[in-house]
Amino acid sequence: MEVLYILLAVAAVAVVIYLCIIKPLMKKSSYNDKQANLYVGMTEAEMLSKCGSPSKTVVIDEHCKLVSYTLDEWKGVLGGGTKHSEITATIKDGKITNVSMSQ
Repeated sequence: MEVLYILLAVAAVAVVIYLCIIKPLMKKSSYNDKQANLYVGMTEAEMLSKCGSPSKTVVIDEHCKLVSYTLDEWKGVLGGGTKHSEITATIKDGKITNVSMSQ
């Protein structure tokens, strides 16, 4: 009977640890917000106002550049560790012409 009480106590502690520590670390990131906000046809000014400054900008020529938003996020041991996410947008003449995402 004592073993049963010990197992129940261990299970209760495990549930509390999961709910208070692990689950909050696995919340959705701002990456999903940026992903939903970028679309083809959007102006560069709109992109900057909605998503902020990009992590990386590569100027191809005077009319074209690539901008990237990156996020490295710890998802916990059960969530697969660190996840790297990136959104890349191609901007030609001040408008987004292509958006690609990788996780």
